[in-house]
Amino acid sequence: MKDYIANIYEGLRKISQPFEEVWVRSSDIRSDEYNNLEGAPDNSEMNPMLGDHGIRFSLKNQEFFKAELMAIKELADEYSGKKFGVMIPQLISVEELKEAKRIATEVNFPSNVKFGIMVETPAAVQLINELCEVGIDFVSFGTNDLTQYTLALDRNNENVQELYDEMNPAVLNSIAYVLRRCKKYGVETSICGQAGSRPEMAKFLYENGINSISVNADAAHTVSQIISELENESVSEENKLEESPNVNSQVKVETSNSPKEGFDNSNEMKSEESMKEEDLILQALGANDDENEENTNEYSPSLGEKKDDVPNLNEAIPVSSEHLESSKKKEEDYFFDSKEEENLEKVETFENQSEEVFNNEIKKEVEENLPSKEEFGPKDEVKSEDKNLMKDEFLDIF
Repeated sequence: MKDYIANIYEGLRKISQPFEEVWVRSSDIRSDEYNNLEGAPDNSEMNPMLGDHGIRFSLKNQEFFKAELMAIKELADEYSGKKFGVMIPQLISVEELKEAKRIATEVNFPSNVKFGIMVETPAAVQLINELCEVGIDFVSFGTNDLTQYTLALDRNNENVQELYDEMNPAVLNSIAYVLRRCKKYGVETSICGQAGSRPEMAKFLYENGINSISVNADAAHTVSQIISELENESVSEENKLEESPNVNSQVKVETSNSPKEGFDNSNEMKSEESMKEEDLILQALGANDDENEENTNEYSPSLGEKKDDVPNLNEAIPVSSEHLESSKKKEEDYFFDSKEEENLEKVETFENQSEEVFNNEIKKEVEENLPSKEEFGPKDEVKSEDKNLMKDEFLDIF
């Protein structure tokens, strides 16, 4: 294990000499990358990309993980004026981060060593809030793996290479989300992998507030020019705002790659300054209304004055159920008043028709029950009072 520590230390020492800050990822070696080496295990994984590598392997083999941390500690002790970062790869849970930090405390890092994670799995994207709360100093996007895991594509498979794209909206949304959350928690952000070398990705990262971008050597000049142009545009916009009349606003634009002066989006204006500008414009417009005597007592937002009976726009206007009931009652009253005459006419017509039908039925019943001539003599001899009596008796039955 001492040889392992010495090999890592010597390699990192050569790399670190020209730089002021170096971030080192702990080992993330897939089985297909070492199965031809002497002493490699005989068993092979069906899908090494999703196999036993990254922090899950390190936590199962803690002696190797601790040796890697010891090599970084020795380097940090030697170069106390430089900064070093330890990155944890393939993280998918809060428990993995807690255990990795526990092992790191046993190594007793000096103060010039930071602790961070690689964001290269959808799980790390979804858990970024919890991971920041556990305590990390920085994150670095591993866009190669993040793209293949998000899009469910094997980046080494030639048959699906045309679908592999770091600029896919799903990948960009994941990156933008993590950048926003890290900014909230004060966590430094960076990126590694091939994506940072693409001009369109560099522009997207800058506009979303990333602190630094790692690129391939052959793309360093192109990407640096793009970032420089974006920074100059931001400064120009700031100068225009400072020169605008009647507006006393200051815009802070942070454009350095360092954690303290990162690629913050310069378009983020302070809401307070914007409100001041609006107030000045509204006051200027409101001055014309003062010349009109007829409107002097009316509420004017530009003057900031209002009548007592005009509620604040942010206050609720009280409305009770009585208002609704009274208005409904008025509508009902209006309806019946306008139809009253027509309804009375219909009722009167109905009553007249009913009385006529009833009288016809009575007459019919009386005629059918009159006595015969044989019993009482000729029909014309029946006296009218007998008819009336029969009619009265029939009515009494009903």
